Amino acid sequence: MEHANHFRIGPARSREAAGAIVALFVLLSISACNRAPQGPPAPPPPAVIVDKPVLQHIQDYEEFPGHTESVNKIMVQAMVTGYLDKILFTEGDDVTAGAPLFEIDRRLYQDQFDLAQANLLQSQARVARLKADYRRAQSLLPTHAISQEDFDKVADDRAEADAAVKVAEASVSTAQHNLDYTTVRAKFAGRVSHQMIDPGNMVKANETSLTSLVSLDKIYIWFDVDERTTIGVRRLIDQGKVRSARKSSVTIHFGLADEEGFPHDAVIDFIDNQVDTATGTLRLRGVLNNPKQFLLPGMFLRVRVPIGEAYDTLLVPEKALGSDQGQKFVYLVDDQKKVVYQRVVCGPLRDGMRAIHDGIKPGDRVVVSGLQRIKSGDLVEPKEEASPPPKVAVPEPHSEPKVTPVANRS
Repeated sequence: MEHANHFRIGPARSREAAGAIVALFVLLSISACNRAPQGPPAPPPPAVIVDKPVLQHIQDYEEFPGHTESVNKIMVQAMVTGYLDKILFTEGDDVTAGAPLFEIDRRLYQDQFDLAQANLLQSQARVARLKADYRRAQSLLPTHAISQEDFDKVADDRAEADAAVKVAEASVSTAQHNLDYTTVRAKFAGRVSHQMIDPGNMVKANETSLTSLVSLDKIYIWFDVDERTTIGVRRLIDQGKVRSARKSSVTIHFGLADEEGFPHDAVIDFIDNQVDTATGTLRLRGVLNNPKQFLLPGMFLRVRVPIGEAYDTLLVPEKALGSDQGQKFVYLVDDQKKVVYQRVVCGPLRDGMRAIHDGIKPGDRVVVSGLQRIKSGDLVEPKEEASPPPKVAVPEPHSEPKVTPVANRS
């Protein structure tokens, strides 16, 4: 009993222990209330790719579709009517100037020529006789052996005979031409097409088409320039920034359907005198030598026309540009890694790089990737990206000869 009473806790001590526990809970609650709440850690600055502008020597130009045409082209027709007798060429062949192409039945024209010659001989014989009569009458007139009236008649007959000779000579010449025209010849050196009519058919003078002939030693390059570009170029000419093709030699460049770039050259030799109201374009033409006849009439081309002189400018990737209400801008990153909004004046696009005429400097760091995640004033983590070296236009080798521009004739 005494042992048990030794471990018994009295009521006073129990109250003290409970009060201590309550005080401890109050202190813990007050400490928890005074402690500031902790949120998630702040995100790091966004990473962006930056690059420096590239300085490059460029040429402004405009590109247009074009096509080739022969400098000389004709539809071959006969000058006389008759039955077609012979074909004297192989279809698709190259022919020389004056080469025979067709022969029309010449028998009728041979007869007309022979008749004209006979009439000429007859007229010449009559003139010889009347000349003798005139000499005799002239010797008799002073002695009054012949009257003045008879002398005048002899003189008139002689003059009439002289005129008849001239008529006969003209008839012979016409008959000779018609006889020669029975052989249809090439007007110039070139390439003939297929025959359009077979022997035995009637050929009508200056109406029936026999074949076509085109020259290939020189080729025209035709292309149309839109009205807006025409106005812009004319303003530059007035300001002295661009040479006029009418007063100086202007070289254009063109490429064929299977070629990269514009490896061939021609010289502008014609500018039309008005804008076509139906198409709103101005027609221009270049000309070039085609010594090995590689270019053919009717080929479609891509024509590049240089505008003004080449100049140095800065280029940035096209993807670095943003648009704000029609105004182009770029984001720059300064030394404090802060984003700076910068408006720019843009130039032409070259192989994915946009020329910038104003707004940036050579050492600026231009954001080229991640534009959607930033705005002006943001802190960013820039990462450098080396630009590829500017492309240099080098024409690839071809088995065909390089065409040579001819002198400007405008």
